Amino acid sequence: MIKFMLVLFKNKNIAMKLIKLTSILLLVILPISIYAQRSPIRYGKLSKEEKTIEKTNLDADANAIILCDFGEIAFSRGEITFSRHIRIKLLNKESFDEANIVIPYYIKEKKKERVEVSAQTLNINEKGKVKATKIKKGDIFTINVVDDLHEKRFTFPNVKPGSIIEYKYTLVSNDYLSLEGWTFQNNLPTLKSHFNANIPSYLDYRIVLNGSRTSVKYGGKSNDFWVLENLPPLEKEPHCPNPNDYVESIRFQLAGYKTQPRGAGTTIQYEAVLPTWEILAKEVLELDSYKEVLEEKEKSDSIIATIINEEDSKRERIKKIYKYVQDSLEWNENYSMFASENFSEILKKKRVSSGEINLMLVRLLQSADLDANPLATSTRSHGLVAEVYPLVSQFNQVLAHVKLYGKDFVMDATSKFLPYDLLSKENLTPLGYLLSKEKPRWVNAAYPAKAKNNILIDLSFEEDRQACRVVYSFKGYDAAKYRQAYQKENGGDEFITNHLIHNMEEQGLELDSFQVENLDDLGKKFSVTCYFTKEMDEGVGAAFIYINPWMKKHFEKNPFRDDIRNLPIDFIVPTQENLTVNIQLPEGYELTEIPKSSKLAIKDKKAMYQYTVNEIIPGKIQLKSELDIDDPFFNNNEYQAIQDFFSELEIIQSSQLILKKK
Repeated sequence: MIKFMLVLFKNKNIAMKLIKLTSILLLVILPISIYAQRSPIRYGKLSKEEKTIEKTNLDADANAIILCDFGEIAFSRGEITFSRHIRIKLLNKESFDEANIVIPYYIKEKKKERVEVSAQTLNINEKGKVKATKIKKGDIFTINVVDDLHEKRFTFPNVKPGSIIEYKYTLVSNDYLSLEGWTFQNNLPTLKSHFNANIPSYLDYRIVLNGSRTSVKYGGKSNDFWVLENLPPLEKEPHCPNPNDYVESIRFQLAGYKTQPRGAGTTIQYEAVLPTWEILAKEVLELDSYKEVLEEKEKSDSIIATIINEEDSKRERIKKIYKYVQDSLEWNENYSMFASENFSEILKKKRVSSGEINLMLVRLLQSADLDANPLATSTRSHGLVAEVYPLVSQFNQVLAHVKLYGKDFVMDATSKFLPYDLLSKENLTPLGYLLSKEKPRWVNAAYPAKAKNNILIDLSFEEDRQACRVVYSFKGYDAAKYRQAYQKENGGDEFITNHLIHNMEEQGLELDSFQVENLDDLGKKFSVTCYFTKEMDEGVGAAFIYINPWMKKHFEKNPFRDDIRNLPIDFIVPTQENLTVNIQLPEGYELTEIPKSSKLAIKDKKAMYQYTVNEIIPGKIQLKSELDIDDPFFNNNEYQAIQDFFSELEIIQSSQLILKKK
């Protein structure tokens, strides 16, 4: 946010508009909207339901329940008052952490906030009488966390299972550029969540609704109050990279305001406060953190002369430059869309941020006569970008964009293990903004083609042992994942035992040897060939031999066992994995029965699975297992289908093959 303010307030016109708006707000007493909802709760007054509730179907295992969360924003004489009143029922001792409260706020030149807090613990006796234990002012502490960030902290006294804690606070601010937003969902189940925003008509706030219920109920409507009830807790669930992208919430950003100059017959005028995306892009490119890298043409040109040849095609130039940056610089694991060092210092320092690596990549691409520019993006962990907000703070990363043969091509050189044409999964987000002086625009990131992995297992029998050869062939993200794992384990046996076969001891497997191919050639499949042996309890000659063909499962554990799913499922990229197991039967044995073939599919073939076992020639059995996730994204209303799909897959992957002596 600090970097955004630097960009925003360097524009004197914008600063003057904000000062002008302040003076207008000081002169006007704004009315409270007659349509705003009143608070559904009164301080210290409990309903019968609140007194008696012991659990909720929203989360039967919840330790506490938010009974009501009410918020309101009002304007008066150049100040904005944000009020909140929240009431929580503590169900057991495990909920007592909820009695420790932290309220963050800022005190800085452009944003001065005052906070007033009231809080009390409410306990209900056997007769239903309520006894309140109020928190004294001296027990509410003010902490300066860092720089402008402060916190009010306090702990509710006299809490016990069944206690109700409630607190309310008002936060008074003169920062009307960004209003306090509202999050309807929390880490606890919420029975009622109400929010009022009494915004005067001459203030133009952009409102962004997030979450399916908020968008469906209020999308396309003009409202100054929003109400949602019976909200499940927001919890991290398997295969949902960022739950905050789906939280039920609302955000505000001041876009402009209306004024009417003094004098008879004057007309209402509109003053825009926020810059457009186009203006913002140009202002970012004028920052020293960009110019000190992107304007170093002479130094960049001298490097390019040593990397590429005149006869190289555009794609060959891109590959060579990408490899140069990938080999020359090391990512310090910090995401940034700015550079804190200049061109020369980046090369000297070597271990630098993502912003410095990719701005360097852009500069070198430009020196190779390629149409390259920075692309501002937000990583998956940082969250989705709202196009209606021209704010740099929505981004935390910059990538390299090239216009190649009329198509958008995006690169990130931070990974040592990904090829030039593959972004990390963290960077696979739908939108980025092209920071170009001539043609700034939104860019829709293209998702990679489906990655196809193959696993081949050859199993045979030698007296009292099973001999096994396994060949893994990985492409795309899995190739990068296992190349990195190989380096981490320094090429030792732990690479196999920790990363490829997780239950070797349980299976009774002993690793004899392994070898890898195409370790350094990122454009090719990464192959690993392993040789295992397994001692048999009775050996060849026993009445029955039991074979576990699932040395490598498609999923080691079923991630979808919970009965309820609140968030979408996102596998991020389409994938296909083919497992083939060839079993050479020992002489004198046969399969007790050939398992039935199985075919599974989710509607519209978003995911498919096929399983077959056949005797391809006398004495040789072949098992084939093929999992294909064609569309990686599933809404939570498709959960039952994907849960059934993975339950069937889990049953199949737990099966054994049984050989019997003829």
